[in-house]
Amino acid sequence: MDANTAARMLGVSLTTLYAYVSRGLIRNAGPADDPRARWYVEGDIKAYLARKQRQRRPREAARHVLDWGLPVLQTAITRIEHQHLQYRGQDALTLATHASLEDTATLLWDTPALDWSRTSPCPRLPTGLPTLQRAIVALALAPVSATHSAPLVQQHAEAIQLMHTLCHALSGCSGLPFHVALAQGWRRPAHAELLRQALVLCADHELNASTFAVRVAASTGASLAACLQAGLATLSGPRHGGLTLAAGETVTTILNMLGADPLGQYLAQGHVLPAGLLGHPLYPDGDPRARYLLARITSDPPFAQLVDQLQAQLDDLPSLDLALVSLVRSLALPLDHALRLFAMGRCAGWIAHALEQRATGQLIRPRAEFIRDE
Repeated sequence: MDANTAARMLGVSLTTLYAYVSRGLIRNAGPADDPRARWYVEGDIKAYLARKQRQRRPREAARHVLDWGLPVLQTAITRIEHQHLQYRGQDALTLATHASLEDTATLLWDTPALDWSRTSPCPRLPTGLPTLQRAIVALALAPVSATHSAPLVQQHAEAIQLMHTLCHALSGCSGLPFHVALAQGWRRPAHAELLRQALVLCADHELNASTFAVRVAASTGASLAACLQAGLATLSGPRHGGLTLAAGETVTTILNMLGADPLGQYLAQGHVLPAGLLGHPLYPDGDPRARYLLARITSDPPFAQLVDQLQAQLDDLPSLDLALVSLVRSLALPLDHALRLFAMGRCAGWIAHALEQRATGQLIRPRAEFIRDE
């Protein structure tokens, strides 16, 4: 919106609006050397007004603090701000151009060097289990070698073993680098590079639901394996990792419809598009992770056309879930491999948060407000 509209919406003068821009509170789409020029980001203005409203009513703010609300924990791991995702100050998209998941984990765990090759044999697993259940069982069978108060070198060694265990559970293959092991296990060795980039972009995303569950478990002194199980269990929900599967199933259903307008037919039948297809509350201008991956994936024409139609229908940009679906479709892999890829990458971030939470010595125990059941 223009300067006058933005100032009127904020209830401030133009001078104050320009001050907000100079302090980084509101983004300006004009030239960098002229904060008064051109357009202002509506999402930033709404977010600023929402913060001010919560500050005036602290009890009301507390009710919404766990729903995209005010920050509840301090972290030095990941920062999401102004369309940028950073891992310990380094741009995640830049890391995706060259780093491996092992490199990214080393960075996220804030340690100078690690020996990723020292591992024990992975446990044998029963066949026929769903994707995440298989991973949870593998972690349950993993030996606990380091307590929450053990020296960091021991905790890191256990974390490395757990990542190898998870890789084997998700791909049937073990070895280094992890993206090569996944590519071999999934019989797509020529596409290891694309898997590497996706793993790095999935490695962490601040305090999402599964990461919060990991930190709660870590705050109790639970083992690293138990913390990762908490993350996987939370990821399995239909409003988290389950969104990836829902996005894939929806896309498949639509593309299997006959006719010139399969999306129109799908909606005409009363179906509702899942929330995971487009958009992300933290990225008003589109998820940069999705944009990065989609630019490197060769999508089939019907899929690319459907993405364009979805963007026009919902007036939003593709999510990471949709990008991962596009990736596995381009490699002719089963849909659940999108969730496998996500879980393998995110394991690095979960461990980073578990280690950080352990170091604080804080038990996460929020309070509840009692209400009468009418």
